Amino acid sequence: MIKNRFIHLFGRVAILCVMLSATILSLGIETPKPNFYVFYTNLSNYFCMLVVIAEIIGTIVKLNKNDIRGNEDIDGGIKFAALIDILVTFLIANTILFDITSVSYWTDALNVLFHFVCPILFWLDWILFAKHNNTRWYYALEILIFPIMYIAFILIRGFILDNIIAPAEWQVVYPYFFLNVAELGYNGVGLWVFALCGGFVTFGYLICILDNIPNYKRFAEERKLRKIARKQAKAHYKKEKIENKVAKKLETKARKQAKKQAKKDEQESKIETYTAEIEAEMKAKDAQKQAKLDAAKQAKQAKIEAEIKAKEDAKQAKLNAKQAKKDYHDAKAKAKQVKKGKVVSENKTQNSETKNETTETER
Repeated sequence: MIKNRFIHLFGRVAILCVMLSATILSLGIETPKPNFYVFYTNLSNYFCMLVVIAEIIGTIVKLNKNDIRGNEDIDGGIKFAALIDILVTFLIANTILFDITSVSYWTDALNVLFHFVCPILFWLDWILFAKHNNTRWYYALEILIFPIMYIAFILIRGFILDNIIAPAEWQVVYPYFFLNVAELGYNGVGLWVFALCGGFVTFGYLICILDNIPNYKRFAEERKLRKIARKQAKAHYKKEKIENKVAKKLETKARKQAKKQAKKDEQESKIETYTAEIEAEMKAKDAQKQAKLDAAKQAKQAKIEAEIKAKEDAKQAKLNAKQAKKDYHDAKAKAKQVKKGKVVSENKTQNSETKNETTETER
């Protein structure tokens, strides 16, 4: 198995050149061949050519990423389907349809290319360049998709040309005798189709088994290792089971101790809580008593101060009353004096007026 992608590229380009030459011949160089799409040989070779083109593109992409070594350039299922399709083409053509020992077989270039050279080249591509030991079991069932679609197409087309539209002279209605409903009937064709599908699946599983032989050796070694691992796992499981039992007992014991400790802690916490509540009540009562004493003391002090202040205010009121009385007498005395002075002044004024009148009379 070659892993150098430069060799892959050159080899696949050479294979593609051969396949393109065969494709051009199948389409007709001088005279067109309008029935080219009817023959399974042509379609299976076209399918392989498309796969090679896709592989060349994948190889170029990987080389542009400096990925020089490797084998996976296309999906493995598609490659495997093309491989089995071209293998069946090779076997049926060279065992049932043609006589490989005749001269006419080897003188027909298209016959040699499509039935012999291209299948061998495609198989060499898979043997030398493809990744092996990774063929999946379901690939052998997926390869039936293309043949079944082809058979359905031929039978539907043949029914239309036989019963609805008359075929032209150049049209091939049934390209192979085992698909000729007019001669074999649908039962005969069904038997051939069943046999061919069985052949496809058989070849698919045979190639799958051969491709995965190294894996079977690896699987046998892995099976031995699994047995050893299973024994070790059982021993480990037993040991772990015993350890789990011991751990459960210890856990149960620890849980009981934890419950006891939790109960004890809860009791101590309750005692502390009750103690704190009682102390708080006692402090509250002491504070209440002290508050009452302080209130009584303050009330008594306030009463004494109020009595002292009332006495002082009474004394001051008496003094103020005496002073007011004294002021009253003084004011009264002053009023008498003022009144007395006023009478004197009136008398003086009267006397002066009398004098003035007398003087004027004398004049």
